[in-house]
Amino acid sequence: MASLLTRRKGGKDDMEPISLNGSNPSIPSSPPPHTTEYRTLADDRTMAQVERKGSMTVAEIIASPSISRFQTPTKLRESLLEKPELLNFKQGTYNFIIICFAFIAGNLCVDRYFSTGSFVDLDLLQWFLRDAWVSIGLWLSMSAWCFLVWGVTWAVVMKRIPNALGITAYVILMVSLFVYPIVVVVIRDMSPVLAMCASMQICVHAMKMHSYWSTNYLLHRYYEDHPDRAAKVRRSSGDSRFQVPDVSFPPFLYFLVAPTLIFASEYPRSSHIRPMYVLKELLGVVGSMSVLYILLTDTAIPIYRQSSTLPLWYALVKLVLPSMCLWMLMFYGLFHCILNIFAELTCFGDREFYQDWWNATSFDMWWRKWNRPVHRWMVRHVYADSMQTVHFSKVSATFSTFLLSAVLHEFCLIVAFRVRRPVLATTMLLQIGIIYITQLPIMESTSLGNMTVWACIFVGQPLMQILYAWEYFQNQVKA
Repeated sequence: MASLLTRRKGGKDDMEPISLNGSNPSIPSSPPPHTTEYRTLADDRTMAQVERKGSMTVAEIIASPSISRFQTPTKLRESLLEKPELLNFKQGTYNFIIICFAFIAGNLCVDRYFSTGSFVDLDLLQWFLRDAWVSIGLWLSMSAWCFLVWGVTWAVVMKRIPNALGITAYVILMVSLFVYPIVVVVIRDMSPVLAMCASMQICVHAMKMHSYWSTNYLLHRYYEDHPDRAAKVRRSSGDSRFQVPDVSFPPFLYFLVAPTLIFASEYPRSSHIRPMYVLKELLGVVGSMSVLYILLTDTAIPIYRQSSTLPLWYALVKLVLPSMCLWMLMFYGLFHCILNIFAELTCFGDREFYQDWWNATSFDMWWRKWNRPVHRWMVRHVYADSMQTVHFSKVSATFSTFLLSAVLHEFCLIVAFRVRRPVLATTMLLQIGIIYITQLPIMESTSLGNMTVWACIFVGQPLMQILYAWEYFQNQVKA
C-alpha cells in the first residue's frame, strides 16, 4: 500500500513514496462527501499540505478531489415508478401534458391545411354557436326563475303563506324550469353543444334551488315543531355549527353565483381576488376548449358520421384515444378552470371540486371523487333526506341516489342529442354489478381494481359516444 502511494519529488518521472500514519490505518465506515472538482486549486492545496507535513492519512487521501471523484456512493433503492406514493408530479408534468396536446392539435391543423386549405373547420363552429344568443337568453331566464323560488321560500319561512301553498308553488316552479328550456331547444333545433349547455344549466339551477328550498323549509318545519329549541339556537346563532332558516337576500344572491350546489348561510371565504390566477385559468379554458374543438372536428366527428356503416368494434378501436382525450380536456376545462374562476371571483374558499378519481379502485369510489359538488348534493338531499323523511333503508337510499344520478345524466344527453334510448342510464345501472366486483379484497389491495375502472372508462366512453352519435345522425337523415 505504501509503495503504491507516491508523490512528485523532482523531475517528471521522479516519484517518492508517501508514508502513512501507523502501520494498520483504518478507513472510515462512511465515505466522505462526494465532490465534482477535478484537479482544481483545492487539489493543489492538498498536495502542498502533504509536502509540508510529510505524511497523509488514508482519510485525507480519499477526501482529496483527485480521489473522491472516483467514489460511487450507492444504497438499496427502488425505481421511482415502483412506488407511486413517492412520485412528486409538479409543474413539469403539467408542462409535458400541455405540450403534448399542443403538438397534437398543431399536427391536426397542419394536416387539415394541406388537405383543405384551412387550419380549422369554422363552418362547424358557426353551426355549434348559431343560437348562442338563445342560449344566453335561456340562462338569464333560468337565473330570473331562481328569484321566484326565493320569493316562495321567503313567504313560507316568514309565514306569509301556508306551507301547503308554498309546496304547490315550488313544485309548479320546478316543472316549469324543466319544460320551458326543453321546448325552446326543440323548437330552435339547437346544436348538441348549446343543447347540452342548456340541459346542464337546468340541472344546476334545479339542484341549487332545491337545496335552498329544502334546507330552509325543513329547518322551518323543525323549529315550528320545537319552538323551545328554536329560541335556544337563535341565541347561539353566532356559532356557525347551528343552522337556522336564512331567507335574507344577500346569502341567497351569493349562493346563486357561488360554485356550490348546497345552500348554507356562511361559507369559507378567501381574503381577496387574485387577478393573475383568474387570467391563468381563463387561458386554461381557452386552450383546453380550443384543443378539444380541433380533436372533435378532425378525429371524432368523422367516426361519428360513419358510425352506422363501420363495424362497431372497428369504430370503437378508432375512437378510444380521441374520446378519452376529449373527456380529459372537458374535465380540466370545466371542473378545474371554470369552477376555480367562479370560486376566485366570488372568494369561495371550499374548492374541492374533485378528488384523485384517477386512483379509484372501485366505481363507487370513482363516483364519489369524480364530481364532488354533485356527490355532496346527492348525499345530503337524496341519501340523507330519503332516510330521514320517508324512512328509506340504507340500501334503498343508496339505490335511489344512484338512480337519480343516472336519470339526471341521461336527461342532459337526451336533451342534447334528442334521442330516446337511455344508454348512459343503463350503463350506469349496470355498474352496480361492477361495483361489487371491484370491492373484492383482491381488487382493492392490488392494482387490479384501478385497472378495471380505467378499462371500463376506456371502453365505455367511446361506446356511448358511438351509440348516441349513431342515433343523432340517423334522426338528422330522416329529418
